[in-house]
Amino acid sequence: MKAYYYTLLLVAGLQSCQPELQPLGNGTAAPIACHFMGELDGQMVQFEAGVAQQFLHTALQTNALDLFETAAVIKPDPCDGCGNHLEITIRDFKRKNGNEPMNPDSTFQIKTYPFQLGETGASLRRIRLRQNNLDGLNPIQNQWSVFSLSNDLIAQSNQIEANFTLTDGNYNTRLVSTFANGCSDTSSGQMVVDLGSPGNTCSAEMRINRIPSSNSMFLDTFNVQVPNPTQVIWRVGGEVYTGGSVFLMTDSFFNLNDAFEVALEIISASCTVRLVQRIAKDPSVNCATNFRVSSIQSIDPLQLGHVRLKWTDGQGFEFSSEKEEQPNWSVFEITAIDTFPSDREGLPTVLLTGRVDARLFNKDGNGAATHKDLRNSAFKMAFPYKP
Repeated sequence: MKAYYYTLLLVAGLQSCQPELQPLGNGTAAPIACHFMGELDGQMVQFEAGVAQQFLHTALQTNALDLFETAAVIKPDPCDGCGNHLEITIRDFKRKNGNEPMNPDSTFQIKTYPFQLGETGASLRRIRLRQNNLDGLNPIQNQWSVFSLSNDLIAQSNQIEANFTLTDGNYNTRLVSTFANGCSDTSSGQMVVDLGSPGNTCSAEMRINRIPSSNSMFLDTFNVQVPNPTQVIWRVGGEVYTGGSVFLMTDSFFNLNDAFEVALEIISASCTVRLVQRIAKDPSVNCATNFRVSSIQSIDPLQLGHVRLKWTDGQGFEFSSEKEEQPNWSVFEITAIDTFPSDREGLPTVLLTGRVDARLFNKDGNGAATHKDLRNSAFKMAFPYKP
């Protein structure tokens, strides 16, 4: 598929965004400085076109779904491998047919824009992982990791609950939890990402009922969605039990760790459910962490009129807004629009003034930080469109 890609490099003049052309619409002949400024993880960042060898770069391209995406960034030229710059990309509100032009009055509006979530693709899913401790303390810190089956790190989050954007497929998952008593525990497993999981017709859960002032507990099943089960099998420390409920005395498993695994298998003629949960011998002293996939939703591949941000740091690590869901304080708002004549490539641009607060997530799982918060940010930058 043919993609249009233009680059506009504004290099002349120290103070103006586009010094060779006068801005239209505001009636002034004064040069307008293109800039971006804000706080990134509490540190002030500021870029101005024509100052300290920083120049405005703009681009226009169509993606695989025939949607125009217009972008702007202030950075040096040349910029092969350079860092410390932020790129803003705005997606058009209308899907195009062939060489159809853009409508700038539709694409650029004085309003707040939603943030794009994930890359383009019909099989992209929003995944939510949630703590599923059976008993004991709640964690004060979590680290979630998602790996490919070859154990390449794909995504990571330090939130109490995790939200990831993934394509359909099989993944290895890991949760490391730290509790208020200083105890920590790790739970690992596999995750299947597709719209048929979870919430299908073959699932089950287990619960723990501890007997007060004793080392005894009952393991029980609930929310069993298995048609006509024929067997219910529990496995604990090499021992096998059958039946919907099992009575255990934890000190009888002296050879097990302070946190140990319990496996449950529910079998029917049409399907089989297999669960593995971690249990603490004494939840007041020890800890065990568990998690489950609580939601899988399909993401609209078009996401018309959405915006995304990408920060490249000084080491070349990329942080992007579309990797995970944005916090409730995030905002991208265009507050003023001005027009410019066509650039020297013949492509018209608009000058957008706006503000932005966003969380930028480590795009490739590299580097020490998992995200950077962009706060109290303001910009005045030019964006191209196709006439």
